[in-house]
Amino acid sequence: MAALDALGPAILAIEHAPLTATWHHDRADALRQAGRLDELDAELVAASNLAARAGDDDLRARALINRLRTAFMLGRSDVAALEAEADAAVERMRNPAMRAELDVSLARVRVVGGRAPDAVALLTRALAVYDHLAIAAPRRTTAVLQDLGAALQVTGDLDGAQAALDRGYALATAALGADADETVELRGARATNLMYRDQPEAAAELAAVAAAMARASPGPSAGRVAVESYRCELAIAQRDVATGAAACRDTVAHAEALFGADSPRLTWPLLVLGRFLAQTGELRAAAARFERAIALSAAGAETPVLPALARGQLALTYRALGDRRAAAQTAEARAALAPLADEPEAAALLDELR
Repeated sequence: MAALDALGPAILAIEHAPLTATWHHDRADALRQAGRLDELDAELVAASNLAARAGDDDLRARALINRLRTAFMLGRSDVAALEAEADAAVERMRNPAMRAELDVSLARVRVVGGRAPDAVALLTRALAVYDHLAIAAPRRTTAVLQDLGAALQVTGDLDGAQAALDRGYALATAALGADADETVELRGARATNLMYRDQPEAAAELAAVAAAMARASPGPSAGRVAVESYRCELAIAQRDVATGAAACRDTVAHAEALFGADSPRLTWPLLVLGRFLAQTGELRAAAARFERAIALSAAGAETPVLPALARGQLALTYRALGDRRAAAQTAEARAALAPLADEPEAAALLDELR
């Protein structure tokens, strides 16, 4: 990022649209890697507009696809106009591989918008394209298999998800190596599905993934935030206080270091830490985490179910504390959870709030 910013004044002074478009696109990629998602879309808009001026259809299509990816990362599903623009740009390219890239991005947005079956269809179509490319693209194929596994999880097809994730992990190990970032991430996704299926090896697999990520990079990363959050969730389910005490606090610490203390991406880590604290009897500390998660999620949580779950957990905690706000919080939580009742966690919490 520093190198790109240093080049910026000279590039902008040239006023050459193709070069400036590429600079904005590269800067957007650096922002994504740094987790600075709130700045990302503006760079991609600039890249897309300049690419259109320069007649660079390829860069414009890629920028639009990346804007859809950004919408997914920000938990946005209101992208109809952007989707139409990206679809037209990709159609102009007549490139099956780019169409597959668009399908993958749209699938992620569909999941955020609660349309997981549509996402499965889009990802299955994209996978068919990657499977038949003349030159193998293992990184893209494994990424699609990971997304397909995640979408199948949302539909409740955990066995189908396991098949997709097993295939992705095997392909990544063979093509990229056991220690490659993509392989470790897929192993983590596979481990979470083992957790959802109540398989006994899930805890050891998640611990192995956390250790591999720590070896690769001692600093915080989005992957470490995710895997420690899942380890926290599993520790709660298994009442494993020792693992939970470390994993549940680690995930919040990593998220704060990576995204900043005011980022909505802390919603999930705070939610799982709050649940752990509530389970271990630290009710006031738990309530504080749930309240903070709800406040931060107002700027845009990664999925709409997270703030709803935080509201439900806060209502249960207020009840346990005998807090006078319990009744109002219960009503607020039920209103937030009701539209999401097709998701198992939301449905279970609704039952608890009766």
